[in-house]
Amino acid sequence: MKKPLLFFWFIFVSQIAFSQSRLDNRLSKANEYYKSGKTEKALDKWKKVEKKATPTSATYGKAIRNLLYFYSQQNKERNTLVYYDKLMKFKLNSIEEKQDIGQSFLNTKYHATLLLAGFYKNRNNLEKALLYIDKAESTIVYNTESISVFANQKIDLAFWKYYIYDAQEKSDIALSVLLKRAFEYNYKAVYKKWHLKSKTNNEHLISQTVFLVEPDLELFKKELDIAISKLQYKTTKQQILFRFRQIDYKINTHQDLSVLQSKLYLKNSVFYKNLLHQIEHKPELMSKNVSSKKCSD
Repeated sequence: MKKPLLFFWFIFVSQIAFSQSRLDNRLSKANEYYKSGKTEKALDKWKKVEKKATPTSATYGKAIRNLLYFYSQQNKERNTLVYYDKLMKFKLNSIEEKQDIGQSFLNTKYHATLLLAGFYKNRNNLEKALLYIDKAESTIVYNTESISVFANQKIDLAFWKYYIYDAQEKSDIALSVLLKRAFEYNYKAVYKKWHLKSKTNNEHLISQTVFLVEPDLELFKKELDIAISKLQYKTTKQQILFRFRQIDYKINTHQDLSVLQSKLYLKNSVFYKNLLHQIEHKPELMSKNVSSKKCSD
């Protein structure tokens, strides 16, 4: 009896594999249609794949991911939210999850959430955009074991918030988002086993952005130094607390520090070092600009 049962099981599995292969071909064809501008044909095939594919298969996941992107580009809110919800509930089966194919789904939910943030930002619904950015930051797991990749992701989210608050004409809050991110730089203390592939330049991008919007960097540094001199350290939460320009900051350090160590921690940040460098070289930069202007005259 074992051989006939084994035979029928083999036939059953083979049929599933064949069916899955046909759906994958349909999915590829739909993608080709979309790229060539035949959006309605692409939509029709994606919908058919969604209907027939196993709900835990990579094929199904790709179909609903494509449909989410399609409807967001068409600016159709209801359909966009329907497929965002489907993607949030999607769970790849354990077999495919362990294969290479599972890698392409690692951060799908994170990117889908930022897609919704961009969707509402483009509609000028900035409050909803912020809600999805907060969701991406606080409730969606970002899968990586690289400190530099993780740092870039955190800085990217900070810039999302910065530009939205700036669009709302909340410049002080926008600045505070960048400063908080700049001072929470101790990623290695949190993820000790992660590797550092390369140093990130995005920390310097924070500095450059702040320097562009601050008209008087010497005054800015003076105010910041006063705030740092009055900081407190909350041992129970490993947080540095200080008030700068009427905004309260809570900087997570992920290590035990004294008040003196807390001050040094902030001043050892890439941002603070860049601030010092910018102020020290300001006369030199100004003289270069003057000389280049004279040459042009």
